[in-house]
Parts: sequence; C-alpha cells; structure tokens
Amino acid sequence: MLSLTPVTLEFNSFWQQLNKAQTNDVVNKTKTIEDLEKLIQTHNVNGELLPFCQQLMLSEMEFQTHLAKERMQLSATLSNKVYQYTGSFFDLPNGKSWYLHWLKSWLMTEVDLDTLKSIAHQELAEVKLKRATLVNSNLPKNNHFFYQKDHLKIVQAFNNRERTVNRKIQDVLGVNFQADAVNITASNLPKSFPAPGIYNPDTKSFIYHLQTNIFPEKQMDWLFLHEGIPGHHFQSEYAIKHAACPKLSNLSTSTVFIEGWAAYVETLGHELGLYQDSDSFEYALDWQALRAVRVLLDIAIHYQGWTDKQAQQLWLTHIPKQKDIMDREIARIRRWPAQVITYVYGKSQIENAVNLLVKTRSKSEAHKKILTLSNLSLMSLKL
Repeated sequence: MLSLTPVTLEFNSFWQQLNKAQTNDVVNKTKTIEDLEKLIQTHNVNGELLPFCQQLMLSEMEFQTHLAKERMQLSATLSNKVYQYTGSFFDLPNGKSWYLHWLKSWLMTEVDLDTLKSIAHQELAEVKLKRATLVNSNLPKNNHFFYQKDHLKIVQAFNNRERTVNRKIQDVLGVNFQADAVNITASNLPKSFPAPGIYNPDTKSFIYHLQTNIFPEKQMDWLFLHEGIPGHHFQSEYAIKHAACPKLSNLSTSTVFIEGWAAYVETLGHELGLYQDSDSFEYALDWQALRAVRVLLDIAIHYQGWTDKQAQQLWLTHIPKQKDIMDREIARIRRWPAQVITYVYGKSQIENAVNLLVKTRSKSEAHKKILTLSNLSLMSLKL
C-alpha cells in the first residue's frame, strides 16, 4: 500500500524532503504504480460483488495510487533548483496544482474549491441564524473563569461535563457504550500553540491548552465535546471495539473523518445536556464561524496568493470579535495548509450522511452507523 496522505503537518518539511528526493527511485515507483493499477483494474471487474470492507480497501488503494501517480508527475516538473516554501503554494512552481494535490491528500477525495467555499458560506449563514435565536433565548450568562493554577478545579469541571454527557449518550448516539474515563491533563506547550486542546489516543488524554493565564468556563462545553466525549476520545474508544472494518484501521492517515466527527458532535451539545448558558453556546458558534473563515482563507492564501493584509480584512469582516487570534490563525494556515479544511469538510459529509440515513432510521441509529465507520476515511460513507 502506498503511504502518502498527508506526509507531514507542516508542508515546509514535506517540501524540503521532496526537493531532496525528487529524482530517487523513479523507475521502481513507476513500476509499483503500474502493478497496482493492473491489480485494481482486475478487481474492479467484480468490485460491486465484494463485501463492504473489501470494496472500501479497493477504493482506498485506487485513490492512493492516483495520488502517487499525480505526485510523481508534479515532481517531474521541478528542476534541480531548490525552491523555498515561504508560506503559500501560490509562490511555488505549479503552485496551484500542488495545492489541489495536497488538499486531496488531506481530504482523501477530490472536491472542487467552489464546493468548499460554498460549504464554508453555509456554515457562516447557519451561525448567523443560530445567533439570532440565541438573542431571544432566556439562557443565563456565564462569566465564571478559572486561573491557570486551578488545575484540580478545571479537571473537576470537565468531569462534571463528562458525567452529564454520559447520561445522554445512548439516547443521542444509539449505542450502549461508555468509554473509559478521560484522562484530563494541562498542556506544557508554549501559549503561542494554535489550539485550545489536543487529544492523545495513546494515553487516552485530553490535554487542555491555555493561551492566557485564565480559562473562561464558557470554553469548556465546546472543548469537551470535541476532544473528549463524544468527540475524539469516545470515537477512538468505540472504533477499537466496534469498528465495521477493524482490519482497515489506519488504512488512510487522513484525519478528515476524525476532525469532522468532532466538529459535528459539537452541534449535539444541547441534546447531550450542555450549552445550558448563552455564553457557552455562543462560544461554540464562534468556533463554527472561525473554522468556516479558515476554509476561505486557506483557499485564498494558497490558491489565489492573498497577502496577510487581505486575509485580515476577510477575517474582520466575518469574525471581528476574534481579532486577538487572527494573526496566529493566519500563520497556522501558512504552516499547515489544508489541515483547517478537514473540520468543515468532514463535518459537512457526516451531516449529509446523517440526513440520508434518517430517511430510513432514527437519528440515533444514524449516529451509531457512522460511529462504526469512524476509523476509516470518508469514502466509507459513500459505499
């Protein structure tokens, strides 16, 4: 199997490796690709008769072979000159083609940029509607916050949310399954790290990351849903025991299903007993809008060659209240191209799958079906 997607989080590292190795072993790689294409063609004759997991493996193999062939063709256009990546694909030789290729490597599917921009604008429109509803709600405010030194109090607050969500899991997700307790730890990363939380599946740890010396409680509901339950922690635990295709785990290294599921379950907060105050719900909406804007910026910076000033103008048009993290997020998009798109695109594909499944079953049964596929790529939703 060809391991291609994605090679590194930071594109600069990949680009440097590619420039060093662009002429190495071309004959053997070409032969491997040709052999795989013949194998795929042979199996495709009876593809529809194969069991689901084998169909999926064949589809994954076909797509990765296509990526490998495309990458070789793009690499062949590079001269012996070493081109420096300076934060935008637009400035590289064949930069637009490289960006589309890198995007496919992350998403494990071919999707046009207009579709991605349309999804982002739909997210922004949805946020606007939800904000209007929130204005007329009778939900209380929540101005409580913790200091950085209050680790035990922070853990206790997250544990309270864990108990609340676990009581609702079976009704919302249709599964009689309780994940192991989440190991909640504080981050030791520098405050400049561009994420408020990380999940480590090896240690089953949700690592919360403070970017200032205080931690507003309004951030906790959204963050726990995404990183803990029923997000990364729950999804990872469930897939280990109940995967539809356990032998295909990690067939693709794309994180689009993982991040898409975590972004999707944030929308289930009310059903799971959270978002009981207006500030917590509004903060979740802030992040939904932020992710949508990042999609637009990723495409504009890497495919259209936008400057930071242009990116800042778009940011302030849509999310002016998030100005304090604007430059950090633009820098992240330049360092980690396409990664920010995984959340929004993955979420949209999961929502589409749920909407299709609920025509013949309950919403909780649809969630259960999708959970059994979540160790795979989004291709599994379309077979």
